[in-house]
Amino acid sequence: MRFARRFLIFSYGLFTIAAQALLFREFITTFEGNDISVGIFFGAWFLWVGLGATLVYRAEVVAKKLVENIEFLFLAYLPAFILELILIIQARELAGIEPYALLSIRAILLLSIVVSAPVSVITGVLFPTACRWVQQERELPVSYVYITEAAGSFTGGLGVTIFLGLGVSPATIFLMLAFVICLSVSVIQFAKARERQLDG
Repeated sequence: MRFARRFLIFSYGLFTIAAQALLFREFITTFEGNDISVGIFFGAWFLWVGLGATLVYRAEVVAKKLVENIEFLFLAYLPAFILELILIIQARELAGIEPYALLSIRAILLLSIVVSAPVSVITGVLFPTACRWVQQERELPVSYVYITEAAGSFTGGLGVTIFLGLGVSPATIFLMLAFVICLSVSVIQFAKARERQLDG
């Protein structure tokens, strides 16, 4: 079970950074890649991460349910990524702004806050949930969540950079990331089933 927990947290870090890199590529294309839009993207990203973490901190009942079903929260990353990608690609159309028109700072700010929500909220919810999950089972110290997530983030950032440099399409990279998430969830499910067998 310990390996399963480590692998799930590692895959969290890996997916988060790799997904952010892929979404950022689309974002700078849609939002013209100027310095202001880059800053706004990261500001909006961390705004939603903070709000997601606050939700877990404030709502004890919600936090408890999330800890009990943490692996399904990981699976929510996949539709969230697809939704966010669609929102970014269609941002101009959703706002009624022509492709040739320059975006105002106000439009960039409002659109960035809307389109960056799906993945960022789940990211914010997941980290404190993972800390509670590890602390509840007392198998690993909470600090291990930070270390394992950071290792996953490093691997995800390095991996997506190498794959993009080699000309691998973002769609293919996403499928690889989806495989890692599904594999880590499957490992947790298998470990839980085995634990129940041993306890029975």
